[in-house]
Amino acid sequence: MIERKEMLKFYWNNMTLIFFMSIIGMSAVGWWLAGHIEQENIQFLLSSEGIPYPGIIQILLMSNVIGGINLLIFSDLIFKKLMLMWRTVIFVLLTFVSVIAIAVIFRWFPVDMLEAWLGFLGFFILSSIISVSVMLIATKLADKKYGKLLSDYKSKQKESGENQ
Repeated sequence: MIERKEMLKFYWNNMTLIFFMSIIGMSAVGWWLAGHIEQENIQFLLSSEGIPYPGIIQILLMSNVIGGINLLIFSDLIFKKLMLMWRTVIFVLLTFVSVIAIAVIFRWFPVDMLEAWLGFLGFFILSSIISVSVMLIATKLADKKYGKLLSDYKSKQKESGENQ
């Protein structure tokens, strides 16, 4: 089980990364769509003038929620023995539901505006694919690194056993 200090560090690192990537993503989308958005309530977060202070606080809240989900799913707090694939599926689904709830609560865009929700869905899918891909690549690199360290250790153990 992860120590409390390491859990807090894990949570903080993930939450700040999510916050940073959310701000960058929303800024990029706002810059790209600047001048093409006519709905005032969508312009609240995606305007050419930048994200307003309340929007930044809302994104921080969203990042905290996702960071908490991340901690619960990827630590051993809830699931002691669950494959990484299933943890990832549960994480993406819970994150999707949470972000939708936050978007509705803070009225990021009208509930009945199909185009906005399709854009949101597309952005969520794209960011999820990128996030999962980065996570899988990092996991494979770590597995390769630790596999090599283990084989080196076994080789040294075998050599020291032969020298005795």
